[in-house]
Amino acid sequence: GGTVYDSHFIGNTCWGYGGGVASSTLHRCIIEGSLTTHEAAGAYGCTLIDCRLHHNRTPAYAGGASQCVLERCIVADNVAEGAGGIAESTANACAIYRNVGGGASQCSLDHCIVAWNEGGGCRWGTCSNSIVWNNIAETNANVYSVDCSYTCTTPLPTGPGNIDVDPGLASFTHIQIDSPCIGAGIASGSAGDVDGESWAASPAIGCDEVVVGAVTGPISLLIVSSTL
Repeated sequence: GGTVYDSHFIGNTCWGYGGGVASSTLHRCIIEGSLTTHEAAGAYGCTLIDCRLHHNRTPAYAGGASQCVLERCIVADNVAEGAGGIAESTANACAIYRNVGGGASQCSLDHCIVAWNEGGGCRWGTCSNSIVWNNIAETNANVYSVDCSYTCTTPLPTGPGNIDVDPGLASFTHIQIDSPCIGAGIASGSAGDVDGESWAASPAIGCDEVVVGAVTGPISLLIVSSTL
């Protein structure tokens, strides 16, 4: 237990719960390459803020995290028999991608991107202001038995504010400047997006609020010529 800042947990092994860390609060930490024979290869029963969990593995349940609270975290490339990303957790402004065994199971997600997970995107739980897209499974590839609202996924689920158009992802964590998800969400009290920027009054769907800044100062032009 305890609180940890700016640390790197790598290659830990556990025969119980939480291969990397358990029952702790972590800020700006990396948890990678951990292994457990039971639940939660990366983190178990933790609060994770601005953390990265990747390449953790378990033959059981929850490759990345279980029974955790995640804020502005990246959960990627984890492997589990069930719920390769996160399970039984609350996630806000997180990106959950490329996990094997599924993205999120029995979770409460707000302002998240869940994409390119093998074994499905979201199973059970709730999903709001989120993008669940391009996940892989034999059936119900993106969502299964999930209470969705203001979420971009396909096929279109029942619930308020849901859309089923291409979200225009620029990366695993960000949307393009012309994404249809901009302004399509609903205010939920989430502290900020994956970059720590404030949400607009009508926020974007996903973990990224597109902020277009003003450009000031002189413009310089450089012309380079070449001769053959």
